[in-house]
Amino acid sequence: MLSLVILLNFLSYGALTALLAALIACGVRRWQLSSALSGAVLLGGPVIFLANVAVSMILPLAASNDPSTKAIVMSQGISEVMNCSGIALVASLVGAPIWSVSRRRLRAAAAKVGADDQP
Repeated sequence: MLSLVILLNFLSYGALTALLAALIACGVRRWQLSSALSGAVLLGGPVIFLANVAVSMILPLAASNDPSTKAIVMSQGISEVMNCSGIALVASLVGAPIWSVSRRRLRAAAAKVGADDQP
């Protein structure tokens, strides 16, 4: 179980890294790369967050019947989710406008190419 939590934490920081790469790609006007990276962050962030909630809180709570153990597991799970996978959720919220700008620029470029092909 602990190895899965560690994997999800790495994925959370990977989402942040992909967001920074999308921001850099947007800055150098590589719209297709920016759109792909920010779209991946936009879709992956909430999935990573929900998976970490399930692994850190829901599954351990189902394993015990003692109320004091449940309280400890719940507090540790909330701490784990907020400290590690909250980053992925925030990255997806920041990635949404980057994805929108990238898609708009790609569509504008495609429309321009289509208009240039018309006689």
